[in-house]
Amino acid sequence: MTNNKWIRHRLIEIGKTQTDLGKTIKLDKAQVSRMLDGKRRVQIDEIERLAIFLEMPTVELLRQLGVRL
Repeated sequence: MTNNKWIRHRLIEIGKTQTDLGKTIKLDKAQVSRMLDGKRRVQIDEIERLAIFLEMPTVELLRQLGVRL
């Protein structure tokens, strides 16, 4: 799985928390932690909400997640 530590850095940049992230994409604290540690993949139905939450274009989010476009 990929390392999603860049999401943690992005949260700091935009002044949001992991708790905020979990509420937005409807994940509990453990699931958010696993996702940020790269132990849980971002699901297709979470991508758009995650991009909006992280204030970035969906295409850029997909690239950061390792999706080749």
